[in-house]
Amino acid sequence: MSIEIFLAKYPFLPHGFHYFKVFIRRAIKAARVLERAKERIIEGIEELFVATKLMNPVIELLSFYVAMLILRAIDDEALTVRYAVSEAERIMALLKEYPEDVAKRIFGTIVFTNHKVYVAKLHFTEYLKVTARYLSKYPSHKLTNQRLYQGYVELTRRKLMRLIAEKVKQRAVEYVRELPKTLTGEILARIIDEIKAVWSEYVGVQYKVQSLAMPPCMQKLNQ
Repeated sequence: MSIEIFLAKYPFLPHGFHYFKVFIRRAIKAARVLERAKERIIEGIEELFVATKLMNPVIELLSFYVAMLILRAIDDEALTVRYAVSEAERIMALLKEYPEDVAKRIFGTIVFTNHKVYVAKLHFTEYLKVTARYLSKYPSHKLTNQRLYQGYVELTRRKLMRLIAEKVKQRAVEYVRELPKTLTGEILARIIDEIKAVWSEYVGVQYKVQSLAMPPCMQKLNQ
């Protein structure tokens, strides 16, 4: 696998970010990158998943970060989180191929083993940092429920994939929060308006669904 395709699949890795910084000025002016970034965000809103498109690996890589810039300009925390989850789900689908290669690049204390079930281990301090935000959704990942040996949490392949996906989600949210709101231009303004319209429609539909699920007495209170 070429480095371009690898980074297009896993753009959140340090080498991907370095590549983007080199080409950032071109990226935010390139129509194909902007359109792909818009596609990623809208797909994330509608499907809670982002498909990986490798026809042009460079555009795919750059569009990941341009999507972050667009989300920063929109500045909606709920939208940012939904998109981050969508990227995490994309990564979960890809990690069936090379979870080891990705894990080595994002975890500082990861150690791989020859065990048939527990394929890797991660120091408990790093494990806690990654899992702290999603234990309510995955209570089985609590430290008290793990196999712990000499300070390391032993991981199945499936659990390793979930940890990587969660790390991607957290990193995506952090990227958006740290970026400046500096996007300008007619094309960008149009793209931002299109994304806002899709997001507004999605939020409206979700509100109606939740309202219909309420008891009649609660529905009257919302009227």
